[in-house]
Amino acid sequence: MSGAQRRKVRKARQPAGDANSPAEPQHGSE
Repeated sequence: MSGAQRRKVRKARQPAGDANSPAEPQHGSE
């Protein structure tokens, strides 16, 4: 696994990352 991919997963798992990623509202607190 590449380090960049791991960082992407960690960012997507973070609540702050969700706000920055409106394209993937997976863990959004709507």
